[in-house]
Amino acid sequence: MMEGFNLQEWEKEAEKKSFSPIPAGTYKGIIFDLQATESKNGKAMIKVTFKLTDGDYKNRQIFSNYIMNAASWWKFRELLIAAQYDTAQLPKQVKDHYELLSYIKNDMLGKSVWLKVGQREYEGNIYNDVKKVTPAENDDENEIGDLPSLGSLT
Repeated sequence: MMEGFNLQEWEKEAEKKSFSPIPAGTYKGIIFDLQATESKNGKAMIKVTFKLTDGDYKNRQIFSNYIMNAASWWKFRELLIAAQYDTAQLPKQVKDHYELLSYIKNDMLGKSVWLKVGQREYEGNIYNDVKKVTPAENDDENEIGDLPSLGSLT
């Protein structure tokens, strides 16, 4: 005899797999993918996919885009350091972000990190926004600080 469908459980599982934003907070994850691409404005960009590894949102993916220029290099450098990539090993110069990615990708994939995730509005929708990435070697998620609420960001 069939036990029936547990729709409440199915809803919980569907919510975990949806693209709806997760609550602002600190989450442990891995660097799941990196792709060199261009932004809508044609700027060199590296898209990073993080996969959460713990908690209620385990296996959810969070995305972050890093523009590749001198003004925003600090943000991408923060990711390199969080992934424990030795920035001294970077070449002195690369021709573009595709070449940069060819140097670092294999060393970055699968690295554990803490993600400080917030929320932002874009074109009328709420999306997750990675505010900070820190090394996961330190298992104390509180070391990266508290996030402001969505209301204080607007």
